[in-house]
Amino acid sequence: MAKRRRKAKKSRRELGALIVIVLFGSSSIAYAVMYVVGGERNLNQGESKILNESESIELFISPTSILSAREEKILHELEKEYNISVEYRCIEERAGDTQLCISKYGYENYYISSYLRNRYKINTTPTLVLNRSVFLVGFTPKEEIVKKIGLRPNLSQ
Repeated sequence: MAKRRRKAKKSRRELGALIVIVLFGSSSIAYAVMYVVGGERNLNQGESKILNESESIELFISPTSILSAREEKILHELEKEYNISVEYRCIEERAGDTQLCISKYGYENYYISSYLRNRYKINTTPTLVLNRSVFLVGFTPKEEIVKKIGLRPNLSQ
C-alpha cells in the first residue's frame, strides 16, 4: 500500500512538472522542475557524459574578455579534434561590446545571444552551456570540458 502511495505522489509531481514546463516554457524552470522530480544529472556522483550527438554546446563570450578568447580557442580545437559543433554566443559585458559582437558574429547572432543570456540568466563570460541545462561558469580547462561532455577522439581523420 505504501509503495502505491509513493508512486501516486511521484506521478502527481511529474504531472505538476509537465504543467509548469508547458505554462512557462523556460529551460531554467524546466531544469528546476527536473531537480524536484528527480531527473537531475548529478555530475558529482561519477557521471561525466552529458551530451549525445543531437544535443547542444553553446559558449557565451565577450569580445573584450581575455578568458573568453582563451575558451573560444579551446572550443575551436575541440571542434576539430572531436568533430563537434559549438554555437558561439557573443554578449555585451562591457561598453562597446555590442558593436564588436555584431561586426564579428553578425546582427542576428548578437540578438539571439542576448535573448538566451536573459533566458539562462548568464552574468559572466565565458559560460559554457551544455544541453541547455548544465552551466560551466568562468574559464574551464580543456581537460575538464572533455570530461564533462564525455568526448572521444574522432578516428576518421
